[in-house]
Amino acid sequence: DARLNAEVVRSDDGRIDVPSLALDAGRLALDGRLALDSQGWPVLIDLRGGITPLGQEPVLLPLSGPKTFVDGIDLVVGFDASVGDDWRADVGVQGFARPGLMIDALTLEGGGLLQAGAGAQTGAVTAQLNYAASGLQLDDAGAAQAFGDTVGGELVVSRLEGGMTNISQLTLSGAGLDARLEGTIAGPDAGFATDAVLEAQIAGLERFSALIGQDIGGGASLRVQALMTPLDGLFDLRMSGETDNLSVGIPEADRVLAGSGTITAQAVRDTAGTRLESLSVRTDAAQISASANLTSTGADARLNARLADVGLVVEGLSGPVMVGGTVAQLEMGAIDFALEGTGPAAEFKTEGTVNPTELGQTVNANLTAQVSDLSRYATVAGRPLSGSVALEGTGVVLSDGSRFSATINGQTLDIVTGIERLDPLLAGAGTIAGSFA
Repeated sequence: DARLNAEVVRSDDGRIDVPSLALDAGRLALDGRLALDSQGWPVLIDLRGGITPLGQEPVLLPLSGPKTFVDGIDLVVGFDASVGDDWRADVGVQGFARPGLMIDALTLEGGGLLQAGAGAQTGAVTAQLNYAASGLQLDDAGAAQAFGDTVGGELVVSRLEGGMTNISQLTLSGAGLDARLEGTIAGPDAGFATDAVLEAQIAGLERFSALIGQDIGGGASLRVQALMTPLDGLFDLRMSGETDNLSVGIPEADRVLAGSGTITAQAVRDTAGTRLESLSVRTDAAQISASANLTSTGADARLNARLADVGLVVEGLSGPVMVGGTVAQLEMGAIDFALEGTGPAAEFKTEGTVNPTELGQTVNANLTAQVSDLSRYATVAGRPLSGSVALEGTGVVLSDGSRFSATINGQTLDIVTGIERLDPLLAGAGTIAGSFA
């Protein structure tokens, strides 16, 4: 049975006094005193209580979702304006358990200042709280490896009456992870406009391999600056970061990501639409830049990529590779694309349109390509090659491959394939022409 005993006194000027408060619900108990001034500001807070199990049985908390148990909870909150502006809170949870998660101990400790707004004085609230979770146990082996068994941090926050909430510091420290956030949050009249900066350092990314199901490694640091108005759905996000010997378990990609790398990006959503203003990824071996624009009438994107030496990803080739182009989605659903690039003794250019039809997507494309020295590709082909070739082609294909047609025209010069009977026929200048359907 639950019993609540409380004495409440309301004065003519709006003050509220609760000189005694006692709640007894078996395993749950709360005792204390409360007092509020005529403006609703706390004058006295003296609360002590918690949850105490009977015997060794954990207590089921009245929460929705999966069943949640605790071995015990201790709560102490104190503030007395007649003594000073300081307030204090200490909360401890023992034996927290729910499906997939167990925590031996959770703590929240700290305090701050509480100054009532009266007369010329502006009301203010500050808080400096330390939190920690120890003995963290997760059923998911990947998550357990990633987050370790102890996490903690600090929250420092303040707010002046009628002003913004200022988060001076919110930190999180765990196994190989250190994160820090600071920012301001305006009130509802300003759409809860938020200006925040998040900085994070991750050492030993291999801890997260099992969690994401992919071998990764190295280290990374990240900085995100966010300007947001959540009620309007508008934002301006700017990100910058650095990587150190990043690896993703793919040998070719790992060679490109080796050493030091940087990443920068800016994404904006305003009344004109959503835009990826810029994206830049750089390592010692590669550079990628991109941008995109999404509006109610369509979308377009631009991409440029450069690999210093294609031999990092294709054995037997060497030299730089560059690719750039644009993609645009039109209002009626059609997509225009244009790409061009260069490689070892080669270059290409293609453009076309993808049109929606009743049978799927129809792709119409034109292609021009030239290889000025086929010997550069002999190792990849596994046979002697030399000469040059230039091709032009057009084609139409359904996206499911059920129908296609193409025409190809080109010129060759002194082609050598290593096939004795064929090479004499390919000597000198030649032409290529064909149609397929």
